[in-house]
Amino acid sequence: MPGALHRSRMALSVPAALIAGLLSSGCSMTFPIGPLAEPETTGSIVATPLPVLSSDLSGEDLVYAEDAMDAALDPLRTGAPTRWANPKTGRKGVFAATGDAFVREDEVCRFFKTTITLDTSQQDLLGLACRAGAGHWQLRKIRPATA
Repeated sequence: MPGALHRSRMALSVPAALIAGLLSSGCSMTFPIGPLAEPETTGSIVATPLPVLSSDLSGEDLVYAEDAMDAALDPLRTGAPTRWANPKTGRKGVFAATGDAFVREDEVCRFFKTTITLDTSQQDLLGLACRAGAGHWQLRKIRPATA
């Protein structure tokens, strides 16, 4: 019988060893406690929408305007005005840089002034646009020139 006793002890010690190994392993599991738990804070940043040049312009107008803004704000230009016009809508405008380009938060930025001519009115605006690398300039700030 000593062999049978040894086998039964071994049969009991194998599951015990597995349970002990699982309990002492480096893995862990967490479960939410419910309303008593603190909300988890993450490093997420809420995206801020970019300003729009003018809510009166159509998407096609904005394509023409963006091309002109890209040319006018080129850091190698001296601030000479760049004109744009959409022959389909009759809307047009002009961009001119108002200072030298500068670096802000790993982007090249430049202030500008623009005049947008709509069907029966004109908007004079001042703005700031920035770009990362060689991409398109994106508006960061825009306001009426009279404010």
